[in-house]
Amino acid sequence: MIFLTVAGLDSCEGTRQDLQRFVSVIRFAARIEAKYRTDAKLKSSMVAKEFNLSPDDRVHLLVRVGHMLGLEPWGGGPVNFTGHEWEVSINHPVRDFEDADNPEEYWARRPPATIGGLENTMAEPITIFIVHGHDEAVKYRVAPPLPGLNGGVPAQGNRYVES
Repeated sequence: MIFLTVAGLDSCEGTRQDLQRFVSVIRFAARIEAKYRTDAKLKSSMVAKEFNLSPDDRVHLLVRVGHMLGLEPWGGGPVNFTGHEWEVSINHPVRDFEDADNPEEYWARRPPATIGGLENTMAEPITIFIVHGHDEAVKYRVAPPLPGLNGGVPAQGNRYVES
């Protein structure tokens, strides 16, 4: 399974609803933290009720938002999943986002994150793509040229990054 940060999601088509929902959930978490101060918790069931989500959105959209909460440095603890439901502790730093209205405002206030031991301090999202296979027509349609690598031409049997 692959999980993306806000920057990664912002680089993908069709993710705007997830990003906007994530920011709305962070604002909701800030209101809960301000009310309870200590031992504040955010649960997927609370989010579903607050945003009047359909059963389908509750399963699919909220699971994705739960994973985003686990990857981003917004002021919450680890996300604990039980099936499709999740719960997370809320801490004081969430207040930095209490009036963020969109993903761009969230990103502007977001502290650096450490992912896989590397600090993620990007000022703006980047685009990452993966191409697999040998179909030349698909390769040129799916993979825009990488400036500065291989003369800006998608790799032909070469690997830019080998793991």
